[in-house]
Amino acid sequence: MIDNAIYALSKDGELTIETTCDKKNVCVKIIDNGTGIPAEIQSRIFDSFFTTKKVGDRTGIGLDIVQRIVKRHNGEIKLQSKPG
Repeated sequence: MIDNAIYALSKDGELTIETTCDKKNVCVKIIDNGTGIPAEIQSRIFDSFFTTKKVGDRTGIGLDIVQRIVKRHNGEIKLQSKPG
């Protein structure tokens, strides 16, 4: 996830990682000021082998793996993105 955020950043981009927790939950937020994810592909970003990168550059399994790990630990993963 962090690699994806960095990939979307401009030269002067910013990446912030925030963590919070309570007695039962841990929340990790990865926040960047990159280009955002277009609405028309947001529902597909956790799909196996989905990528917006050129062929051969990335495999498209990173976010799928992240989602599987989170779910195996009874967690959830959410996307919030504003293109632009």
